[in-house]
Amino acid sequence: MIVTMEEKGSYLIKEEQEIHIPAHKVHPVDTTAAGDSYIAAFAVGVSKGMNEEKAAKFASKVSAIVVTREGAQPSLPTLEEVRQFQ
Repeated sequence: MIVTMEEKGSYLIKEEQEIHIPAHKVHPVDTTAAGDSYIAAFAVGVSKGMNEEKAAKFASKVSAIVVTREGAQPSLPTLEEVRQFQ
C-alpha cells in the first residue's frame, strides 16, 4: 500500500515493513496531478524492473516536478527531466 502525504512525503507499507519516502523540497505552484503522477510513476518504475522502494523514490521525484508547474498534462516531466532532478 502507498500513502501519499503531500509535503510530508509518502509511505510504502509492505507486509512487515513501512518505508518513509521523504518529499523533495520544492516551491509548489499547482498541485493538480501530483497524486496521479506519483501513482503512474510508481507503476512505470515497477514495470521497468525497479523494486518498490526505488519506484516510490522515482515517483516522489516525478510528483515534485509536477507541482512546480501549472496544469495537469503540461506539468508532466520527461524521463530525462526526472533523471536530472536533484
